[in-house]
Amino acid sequence: MTDLTHTARLESSVLHQLLLAGARPIGGVYHLDYHTALVSTDDKWKADAGGLAQHSFLLATVMPLDRPGDPEDEEVMLLRIDDTCVLPRQTELIEVREFTMRQMLTDGSLTVDALTQQEMQRSGLECKILGTFYQTDTLGGRALLDFGADIDNIYAASRYRVYKPSPAALSILASYPQLTEDEVRAGTLPHLLQIGSVRYSSTRRRARDHGENAVPVSVRVADFIEMKTAVFGMTRMGKSNTMKTLAVATYRHSKLLSQPIGQLLFDPQGEYANPNEQDDDTALVQLGEDVAIYRFGATARDGDGARSLQINFYDPAQIDATQQLIGSVLAGSASGAYIDNFIGAELSDPQPGPDGQVNYSRQNRARKARLCFYALLGKAGFATPTNAVFQTVMTAPLVTAFNGADTGYTMTSGGRGSVTVRGVDAAQAVVDWLVAEAESGNGDASRWLEDPSIDAVLALYNPTGSRLGWRWLRRLAPFHSPLATEDYSDRIYRDLIGGRVVIVDLSRGTEQVLQLLSERIINHILAQATERFTSGQEPHRMQIVIEEAHRLFDRKAYDSDSPNPYVRLAKEAAKLKIGLIYATQEVTAVAPAVLANTSNWIVAHLNNTDEIRTLSKYYDFKSFEAAILSAEDRGFVRMKTRSGKYIVPVQVAKFDRSMINEARVEAGLDPLPPATNGI
Repeated sequence: MTDLTHTARLESSVLHQLLLAGARPIGGVYHLDYHTALVSTDDKWKADAGGLAQHSFLLATVMPLDRPGDPEDEEVMLLRIDDTCVLPRQTELIEVREFTMRQMLTDGSLTVDALTQQEMQRSGLECKILGTFYQTDTLGGRALLDFGADIDNIYAASRYRVYKPSPAALSILASYPQLTEDEVRAGTLPHLLQIGSVRYSSTRRRARDHGENAVPVSVRVADFIEMKTAVFGMTRMGKSNTMKTLAVATYRHSKLLSQPIGQLLFDPQGEYANPNEQDDDTALVQLGEDVAIYRFGATARDGDGARSLQINFYDPAQIDATQQLIGSVLAGSASGAYIDNFIGAELSDPQPGPDGQVNYSRQNRARKARLCFYALLGKAGFATPTNAVFQTVMTAPLVTAFNGADTGYTMTSGGRGSVTVRGVDAAQAVVDWLVAEAESGNGDASRWLEDPSIDAVLALYNPTGSRLGWRWLRRLAPFHSPLATEDYSDRIYRDLIGGRVVIVDLSRGTEQVLQLLSERIINHILAQATERFTSGQEPHRMQIVIEEAHRLFDRKAYDSDSPNPYVRLAKEAAKLKIGLIYATQEVTAVAPAVLANTSNWIVAHLNNTDEIRTLSKYYDFKSFEAAILSAEDRGFVRMKTRSGKYIVPVQVAKFDRSMINEARVEAGLDPLPPATNGI
């Protein structure tokens, strides 16, 4: 072979150019089966290579580094150090080492000959075979780095040399695949996110000294869209940091593709919405007008434009939301036909038919029931909007009789029996008068009240026995605001289908209140998405980010016919094109069916073996059990992505202003100036 041919073959080999260039020898394989490679190494090779931490990636190949090999040998095995192993002459080596150590402790010096010294330095590594890299030439003539998750041959002879990859090659290994054959064929490039850097161990001294502590790891953002992603780890281990990083990457991905991908983030501590020092005075809200914040009890005084997570119980346009909220809380507190009747009561105006015709009979019944409902709210003490006016229907004799009664209030008649009642006190007076008149034998009053929906409301207005009634409704006062102009769940859904980042700030309010608010939002999204799916329309793409998932995806609730909206979300998200990122420190509490359908796994420190044992049932996390239990470094994770072929140990990058600015530029906005908090 001529030098020119030699050079051309070497330059055309993606294995040499991408993986073997700059590799440092650390030993050779002395035993091989289909799953494990035993490697003989020595201290000098390890020192020259900058050390070998547990779980380090290694490369094994028959090919020489500096020249082309036999075409039969053009492959590179990817190994991962799982542990040490016993060499064939291990007993003798240990005896010599122990004797030498005693001699050094006694005499203060070593008097070992060079050959013995060399033998003493030998040790063995047990490596898991992760797969094989090889070259594939595409139809267009482009050479592609391909990978198979096994080996398809075993050489009995000791031919495999083992190398530690260079930082450049390690980045390729940790980020594989950066380009697929389908993408080459289509001429497209994936959107990659540099999520962090390779980190094998808690101790990073040698990695730092040899320039290996900043080897970038990239992931495909598309892996996280429409898929389930688990972020496991104890509190303060960087789960929120990871989720914020993914949220910014998803937003940027949406802008790159010019396709709306709405994101809903439930924010228990208010850290997604508000800049803080630990994030370089940065927060997701700085992405600009594409971010919408919703907060329980938000007012203009907050100064951040946050919208309130409350509804106006008196607004006819929000009556369905009000009835659903009250009904769900009632059903969760008691049972009985009267509760079912209230849930099924017709309080909202009927929709016009296909021909535009209005069912006036049903409309009139709904308006009568609604007046009774507003009286119920007034009796319970719910604040009313300024100048509240309620419309109902009533016969002229009843209107005349009421106006002539000594109630202190009057009604105003309009056309076709329409009646205006001004104020909630007047509504109470009307209902009290009608009930009293009916009990006194007034037939007109009895007929006005004769309706199942009115009966359902009056069961709460005038409760009997141990039934829940108007006093009980007072606990729902935090959910009501007379200033709310629309149902917040409707507005959130519109924001999401418009591709906005919606942050639901749950840092205010009691746990029960916040849980109900959150569940209403999830239920509304599921209802709208399901309706779109069943009607044959393309689903809107969304991402939902949830913390404390162990409380929401409980296995008992999952295995039952629970109405829990989070269980429904976990079951139905994939078909509705809703991506789900959930975080928890309790792997055991998450239903196995949720775990089995999780595509991306990001695992930080967990502090007990029960959680890790459950985790070990999935992919190859069993190999990392001890490291996950012992290493408590914030942001140090083991990561398996949907397109990734193996688990990669990563130090997740810190969420900061540069991430926000990259996304802002992609959205056509000016970058933010540097932070001024001195960090």
